[in-house]
Amino acid sequence: MLQNIELERIFPHPNNPRSDLGDLSELADSIKATGVLQNLTVVPKDPEQYAKRLGQKKKYEGDYTVIIGHRRSAAARQAGLTEVMCAVVVMDESTQVATMLLENMQRNDLTKYEQAQGMQLLLDYGETIMTISDKTGFSQTTVRSRVKLLALDKEKFKAAEMRGATIADYAELDKVNDPDLKNEVLDSIGTPNFKWTLKTATDKEKNAEKRVELLDWLKTFAVEIEDEDDIGDNCRILRWMYVDTARTLPTDLDTVKYFFHDDGGHIKLLREIPDTETSASNEKAEEEARRRSRSDQLDALANRAYELRRKFVKEFSPKNHSSQVMAFIAHSILQKKHVWNIKNDFALMTGIIFSKDDSENDDVLIAGKIAEAPEKAMFISAYINGMDDDDWSYHDYKCVHTENEELDRIYDFLISIGYEMSDEELALRNGTHELLLAEGEAA
Repeated sequence: MLQNIELERIFPHPNNPRSDLGDLSELADSIKATGVLQNLTVVPKDPEQYAKRLGQKKKYEGDYTVIIGHRRSAAARQAGLTEVMCAVVVMDESTQVATMLLENMQRNDLTKYEQAQGMQLLLDYGETIMTISDKTGFSQTTVRSRVKLLALDKEKFKAAEMRGATIADYAELDKVNDPDLKNEVLDSIGTPNFKWTLKTATDKEKNAEKRVELLDWLKTFAVEIEDEDDIGDNCRILRWMYVDTARTLPTDLDTVKYFFHDDGGHIKLLREIPDTETSASNEKAEEEARRRSRSDQLDALANRAYELRRKFVKEFSPKNHSSQVMAFIAHSILQKKHVWNIKNDFALMTGIIFSKDDSENDDVLIAGKIAEAPEKAMFISAYINGMDDDDWSYHDYKCVHTENEELDRIYDFLISIGYEMSDEELALRNGTHELLLAEGEAA
C-alpha cells in the first residue's frame, strides 16, 4: 500500500546491515531539487494494531520502521522534507533482515563484514544456511563463507577492506585453520606480502605433523632437556633441526651422548663434548652449526619463493599480456633446454592426472589440455622448460648474498605481468635480508 507518511513517524531499522550511510549531502541536494523519486519501503512498528486499524478501515496512527530506503529517508530529513511516499508492508523480523541484506548487497552498499553480520543475525533469528540461501538468492557456500568471516579480528578486517580486500582474498584465507595465524595473514591482505604470508602460515600448519615426527625421531637417540643450562658447559649445539632437515643418525652414538631442546619455536640438537676434542675444534663445529642453520632457513625461503612463482604461473591468464608472453616463450626456446620429466611437470601445473596403468594415454591427455587453452599451455610449457628452478637462490653455501641473472630474469618477467614480490623476496634479491651474511662475516 502506497501512502505519504510523515518523516517524524519513520525510524531507521535497528538491525540494518549497513551501519554507515555515508555522505548524504549530494543525495540531499538532489532531493531538494527533484524530491524523492523512489518510494521507501516500511513496516508498521505495531503490526497487530496496523492490521486491526486496516480492518476497521481507519488510519493507523503509529510509527514505521524503514526496510528499504535508509539513505533516502535520512537525506530527505537533511533536505528539509516533512513527509515521503512509502510502500507499507508487513513481514516478520527475519524476513525484514533478509530483505535489507539482499537489497543492500544488490546495490553493493555493504562491506563484507556487514554482509557477514546480516547473515549471522538471520541465523540468530532461527534461520538455517539453506533458508538464508533461499531468501537472499545467494548460494549456501557464499552464506557459509560470509559467516566464517566473523571469526576474524574486526579491526584487522576493516583495515583489510580499506586496502581493497576481495572475497577471493578471504577465500584464500580459509586455507589457514588456526584463528591467530589467520589474523596474522589478515594483516597482509591488500599488500604485496599477502601471498608470502599466506604461504608461510599454511606451511606452518602443514609442518605441524612433520614436527611431531621429527621430535619422535630425535627421541630415539637423544635425551630431551627442558633447559639448556641443565647440561652445563660440556655440550655444544650440533645443529638447529627443521622438519625438512635430513635425518641421519650420528655414527658415534656408542661413545657420545646427544640431547635436544624444543623451545616451542626452534629445535636444537646438542652433542656432548668428548675430552679428546679441543676447544678450537668445538668452536669450529659451533660455527658450522650456525652456518647450517642459517643456510637451511635461506633454502626454505628460496623454496617458498619458487613455489609462489609456480603458483602465479599456474593461475595466470596470458590473454592480456601477449607481447610479454611471446618474448618469454622465445627466451625459453632459445635456451634449448630439455628438462627431464617435463611431461609430468606439465601435468602437475595443468591439473592432468595420468593413469598408472595406461601410460600410452598420457599424450592424449596432454593434447586435450593443449587444445582446451593453447596460449596457457604454451606459456606453462615455456615456463617449465628450464625457465625457473627450485635450486635458484640469492645465496651461496656460506649464506653470502650472490647475484643470479637467471632468477632476476624470471622475476622481471613475472613482475611485468602482475606478480608482486613480497618484502622477503625483495630483501633476498637485493642482499638486505637479515639471514644473509656479508663476505667478510662468512666463515
